[in-house]
Amino acid sequence: MTSLSERGAILATWEYVSHNHRAVTVLPDGCRDVIVRRDLATGTQELIVSGLDAKRQTMVLPGGQHLAGLRLRPGVTIPASLMHELRRAIERPSCGAEPSLVGQAITTYAELNDDLMGAIVAGRTVVGAARLLGVAERTLHRRMRARTGRPPSFWLGLARARKALACLSADMTLSEIAAEIGYAD
Repeated sequence: MTSLSERGAILATWEYVSHNHRAVTVLPDGCRDVIVRRDLATGTQELIVSGLDAKRQTMVLPGGQHLAGLRLRPGVTIPASLMHELRRAIERPSCGAEPSLVGQAITTYAELNDDLMGAIVAGRTVVGAARLLGVAERTLHRRMRARTGRPPSFWLGLARARKALACLSADMTLSEIAAEIGYAD
């Protein structure tokens, strides 16, 4: 079994070209995306970091856009100073900065928060996670908020939903899945 730190900050890379104006639905999953958006007509680029949404979002994409994205693992944070420097580099017209350079910088400087995320998954409850870390529940709440921008309950719900999704492919009934991940039904 590999730990989160052995897997790194980047979960996946992706690209998308929007030829026509369209709306795209984005479902929340606890991952942030770092996106280099290039206007195909002008060549201008900008760096975008998606939020940690708690509900479905509809994004409107104008035509003529090339998006190159890096999907970050749940709980990964990027220092604000690094994002500022990356934005400056990407948005400079003469720079020619590539999304791969953004990926290298994130791989090097992102904060994985493995201790907190691992405790949330293993502890199965916020109280259980706090016990695993040897801290009070309130201390865990403050640390999670400070380091990930979300409270432990957000990450616990996400971990449970991901586990439920994984169980759906197993030969289990819905009531067995609910019991396995701690839901009443």
